[in-house]
Amino acid sequence: MDEAMKLVLQVSKPLETVKLDVNPRLAGHVLCEDVTASHEFPANPTTNVDGYAVQVPYKKGIFKVLTPATLKLGSQVPADSVYRINTGAPLPSGTNAVIMVEDTQVDSQFSAEEGQEGEEKTVELLAEVEVGENVRESGSDVRAGDKVLVAGDVVSGLGGEIGALAFVGVKQVQVYRKPVVALLSTGNELTDLQGQSSSTQSSEGWSGVIDTNRPSLKAAIEGLGYEVIDLGIVHDNIDAHVNALSDGISRADILVTTGGTSMGASDLLKPLLERNLKGTIHFGRVAMKPGKPTTFATVPPTNGERDKLVFGLPGNPASALVTFYLFVLPALRRLGGWSQKAAELPRVPVEFASRRSVVYGRKGVVSCTQPLAAEAGLEILRKGGNAADAAVAVSAALNVTEPTSCGIGGDAFCLFYDASKKTVQALNGSGRSPKALSIDVARKNGAIGKQLTERDLNSVTVPGAAAAWVDTVARLGNGKVTFGEVMAPAIHLAEEGAPVSELTANSWKRSEGLIKSASPSGDSMLINGRAPLPGEVMRLPDLARTFRALVDEGKKGFYTGRIAEAIVELIKSKGGVMELSDLAEHDTEFVDPIKYTYAGEVTLWECPPNGQGITALMALGILEAAEEIGKIKPLLEMKHNSVEYLHALIEALRLAFADTQYYVSDPKVAKVPVEEMLSKASTELLRPLSENSETMFMI
Repeated sequence: MDEAMKLVLQVSKPLETVKLDVNPRLAGHVLCEDVTASHEFPANPTTNVDGYAVQVPYKKGIFKVLTPATLKLGSQVPADSVYRINTGAPLPSGTNAVIMVEDTQVDSQFSAEEGQEGEEKTVELLAEVEVGENVRESGSDVRAGDKVLVAGDVVSGLGGEIGALAFVGVKQVQVYRKPVVALLSTGNELTDLQGQSSSTQSSEGWSGVIDTNRPSLKAAIEGLGYEVIDLGIVHDNIDAHVNALSDGISRADILVTTGGTSMGASDLLKPLLERNLKGTIHFGRVAMKPGKPTTFATVPPTNGERDKLVFGLPGNPASALVTFYLFVLPALRRLGGWSQKAAELPRVPVEFASRRSVVYGRKGVVSCTQPLAAEAGLEILRKGGNAADAAVAVSAALNVTEPTSCGIGGDAFCLFYDASKKTVQALNGSGRSPKALSIDVARKNGAIGKQLTERDLNSVTVPGAAAAWVDTVARLGNGKVTFGEVMAPAIHLAEEGAPVSELTANSWKRSEGLIKSASPSGDSMLINGRAPLPGEVMRLPDLARTFRALVDEGKKGFYTGRIAEAIVELIKSKGGVMELSDLAEHDTEFVDPIKYTYAGEVTLWECPPNGQGITALMALGILEAAEEIGKIKPLLEMKHNSVEYLHALIEALRLAFADTQYYVSDPKVAKVPVEEMLSKASTELLRPLSENSETMFMI
């Protein structure tokens, strides 16, 4: 069978090319030339959010609102105004960033007398954005000369390729012509489905065999986007066969026949192809079941053009469809310009329980989002370190390979299970807000009574990760590797460079503007002022020096001296109030973990507040309460990720998050009633809520 399939593809060669308009009828064709963008897209800076275009720098406060109706095309937005803008729209002159609508508040609206009734007249900007924030720069999607599609790409019927062509303004493309198929059924015993009637029955009640192959094959071929010439049914007669075969060969690129149940049809096809039509039989039998009596031939045309392909498929309906997909479809694709490898077999979607291989290990396993970081953890395990040592090595390596997601300037939480003692320990490596950030200062900064954004200066806390790494190795490591050995893989990656993955490059690109404006040393995180591309090797020597300072001097190397001074200087330059003393006084806290045992079977451990893990524990308690009052059946009896399973989890988490939002904060500053929040009494309080709700825990 494999040899027969290879032979079909070797004989099948792409047809001539044609120029077609870009419209839905292009689907199924294969490009025979590259398609490049004639200019940049977007042509001008545009926004990727709904909000207001602004001129940075500005101060938070009240601004007039301009719209396309009130700002003349080409005019500049005044300094006292903002421009209402929707996703995808170009930025007007005089603006260089967009503030999201969520970070604004309507101050006044137009009256009916003023026109534009109900639309905002002035808005209050509640946050400050950086230059380029929420802006897609000119050419950020496609640059002039970029290849949008390449020769050999198949224009699918899903719309993506046609949309890409339309996006860059291409009206016509050169493609391979799609082959035309002539379809013929043979056999004296066959009757047409639509021509069948009771009057055709014989006295014995037999009316022949209904031709099922032609309708099913026609549906398959047309469903795949190819034109079909239906030649009908031909009876076992030499002249009728020759006429039908000649007609199909002259009008189509491929002739497909299916035999009936009589021996006459099986005997006639191959002799007629060779003797009457001067064809070449490439094979007449295939070692397979079903489909053994499959024939493949080529016939020279009368007009001197290229040879035509002929497939004689078995008469059995199942065999006919199987052999069509194995032999005819690859030939159709190859004639239509598909590469030989892509045309080999139809792609059959198969559902797997998981696409991930099972990971086995005799002495340890490291799991994270980046293979180089995982290798850093494995290196520490091989040297004799334990899970805590390896976890720090992984975190530091991720700071190099995925700096947009993990960094020494953030926080760290850790749960550590000591197998020898069968105990769980918790580490809180989060930092506090600056001491100078009082209620009065926060009120002055406009931070009271609103949700702080992640880039609001009032959200910046002392970075706790650096101290947490040192303390994790010192307190939870097994002492067989030094902190320097733990940090060595990350330092090597930062100094020598690491290839940037596709996802990380995408995140880096989105953060490009923020990196440039955040710090005077932002260029060290870029290559010639831009984010690294997928596959580029990125070196981070400044980060390596920071890591070395932490290794050589311990925590004081980060929280005092050069690094601490640089952090404070930058934050103060942006209007923050952090002092050197805030950094110098920071320390990691080792705390008692909290837990909840669900259904007497599963015990879940979490770091206590200010950590957010208590949310998961409360959700388990809420689920148990809902089970006890009959609102839901036990979660362990539900099908994983079924509708009822997900609905129960969502409702339990929704209630738990409400308590988390209200109670959880720094326990050294405010009372956080952890025991009450986890107690059965607390979950009992939720019974009236779930009992009175029409949707809570109901499908």
